[in-house]
Amino acid sequence: MYFFGYTSLYIYNRNPVAGRVNNSLKKFQTSIRNNDLLLYIAYKPLKPKNKMATKTLIPTRIKGNRVHNITKHELSIILQEVDGKSCTFISMFSQTKPDMVLKNKVECTINPYWKENIEKVSHSVGMINFNYTNAVNNQREREGLEADFVAQLNWHTKKYDRVNGCVGFKAKAGSDSEQEYMFFIPTHSRRLGFLLNGRICTPIENAVIKSFLAPKTKNKSQGTEKEIPFRSYKLESIKLIRINKKVYRIVG
Repeated sequence: MYFFGYTSLYIYNRNPVAGRVNNSLKKFQTSIRNNDLLLYIAYKPLKPKNKMATKTLIPTRIKGNRVHNITKHELSIILQEVDGKSCTFISMFSQTKPDMVLKNKVECTINPYWKENIEKVSHSVGMINFNYTNAVNNQREREGLEADFVAQLNWHTKKYDRVNGCVGFKAKAGSDSEQEYMFFIPTHSRRLGFLLNGRICTPIENAVIKSFLAPKTKNKSQGTEKEIPFRSYKLESIKLIRINKKVYRIVG
């Protein structure tokens, strides 16, 4: 006599590698026949809100905006046009190398991706063409403190405007060329995920990488409760940027 049964159930899968719960919902389907148990696992990731290419976490196009393909050198020229003028709000998608630790002291585990090429993909909104000293002192006044903050000397040199400029550079070691940066104060930033050797990480890989991210440190020199974040991005790490209602994709 043959018996056939079919059942479906949903569970949350605990990730034994990262030691934390993986909230990816998985559907388990089981079939029983001739007293044999067959287990089939069907995983369907949640669809992103925005349509994205299958091999990247960065949108290929922005609704209602024409995307212009430019090089990082052309991006520097575009930034020069607004450099040193009034504070300008921008939004961008970036691809950067996160600071990681070799050992997780809490879980006593070694980073399995320590020698791999890990990149963090983020979407950020914020300001360029700001005066860092004034921004910190304005925050100190809001907190009832004396506006006596003075920015320390930096490792970079402003390329265009020496006061409020958003583009800086430093000489590459052992080379006559220069590495250009864009200076940025983020007001909102969201991590979209990680890339492992150029491919999108799985949910389990994302969880493991997060557990080995270096802890964030607060800038104590500002003396404020709310920190004014100062970020510098290599121009080649900026993949898509919106400036003055125009959208640019950096392709080389």
